[in-house]
Amino acid sequence: NYTPTDIAGQLTHLTFKEVHGIDLKEGAATIAWADKKLSMPRLALRTQHSTIQGHLHAQNIGTKDIAIDADADVHLGYADARFLTERIDGIPQAFVHLYPTETLSASIALQGSMKRLQLTRCHVSLPTAMDINVSGTAQELASTTRRTAQCHITAKTYDLDFLAALTDSTMKRRITIPPHITLQGDISYAPDTMHALCSLNIDKGIAILEGGYCPTSKAFALYVQTDSLDLRQIAPDEGMGIVSLQAHIEGNSLDYRQKRTAIRGDMQLHSLQWGERTFT
Repeated sequence: NYTPTDIAGQLTHLTFKEVHGIDLKEGAATIAWADKKLSMPRLALRTQHSTIQGHLHAQNIGTKDIAIDADADVHLGYADARFLTERIDGIPQAFVHLYPTETLSASIALQGSMKRLQLTRCHVSLPTAMDINVSGTAQELASTTRRTAQCHITAKTYDLDFLAALTDSTMKRRITIPPHITLQGDISYAPDTMHALCSLNIDKGIAILEGGYCPTSKAFALYVQTDSLDLRQIAPDEGMGIVSLQAHIEGNSLDYRQKRTAIRGDMQLHSLQWGERTFT
C-alpha cells in the first residue's frame, strides 16, 4: 500500500542466486512507514549457509528525538563469510580460511532514544575461537558536549591463530598469542575524558590494565599490574619468565616529538624470572 505519507507492504518470498556464490533461499519482511515512524516487525533472510532474523521499530526519524527498538540474530556460514571477505579490502583471507567448518554467530538488541540508548545484548561467538559479550548505555547522543557512554565487556578465547594473519612475519617469530584468555573490562567515554579498566587472565598469570585519556588536553595515564604472569607464553625466545610488577606512566601528550611534552613513570618490580635466575 502506498500514499504520499504512508507506505506499507509485505514481502513473503524472495529468492535469487548471485553468480559469484550468494544463494538466497528465502527472504521475507513486513514493513510500514508513516509519520516519521518505521516498523519492521519481521525480517528473515536465509541462504544455504547463513540466516538473519530480526525486527526494527523507529520513531521520530529525522529528528534529534529518534527512538529505536531493534533486535537481530545472525548466523554467518563459512561460504558466505568467504564471499564477503574476498570483496572487502583489508580483511586477510587467512582469517576465514582457518575456520572452514565454523559459523560466526551474533545476537544484538538495542533499545532507547538519543537521550538514553541501551545496548542490552551484544553476543559474538566463533565456537572454537572466541566468545564475546558487550552491554552498555549511551546518553545525550545528539549533543557534542554532553554525550557520554559506558560499556562492559567479557570475553573468552580458545584459539587466536587468526590474529597471526594480522601481524608481520617479524612479529610472528617473536610473539606468541596464548590461546586461552579471559577478559573483563569497563570502558567509559565523555567529551573530556575516556577511561578503561580491564583484567586479563591467561593460562599462567593475571594482568590488570587501567588507562585514561583526555581528548581536549591530550593528557594520558596508564597503570599496569601483573601477578605471576609467565611471559614465556607471549615471548618464548626472549629469556624472561614469571614476572610480578606494578608500573605507572603519565604525561601531557602522546606526541613525544613536541618540546612541551612531559612524560614520567615509575615501576615496582616484585619478582622477575630471567632464564634460571629469579630477581626480587
